[in-house]
Amino acid sequence: MKQNQCRELLYNVLVKTSNMEDMEKLLSSLCSESELDKMAQRLLVAKMFLEGAKYRDIVKETNASTATLAKIKYDLFYGKKGLINV
Repeated sequence: MKQNQCRELLYNVLVKTSNMEDMEKLLSSLCSESELDKMAQRLLVAKMFLEGAKYRDIVKETNASTATLAKIKYDLFYGKKGLINV
């Protein structure tokens, strides 16, 4: 299976997951605790940017690196905007 087919399978499974409990089970099966923590951190960073928080406040609150903040901010305002609905 090619990488794009694997991603399509992942996206389809995520879309079909209908409740929080099933999503938690699925993500816990697919990701390590560290990976889940990083994804959650990135969502919090996006939420804080959308609420107008400053870099220093986001770093203080989330412990995210400035590189992570830059990536999230770019995506929100210039990139694919995948986190805009956080």
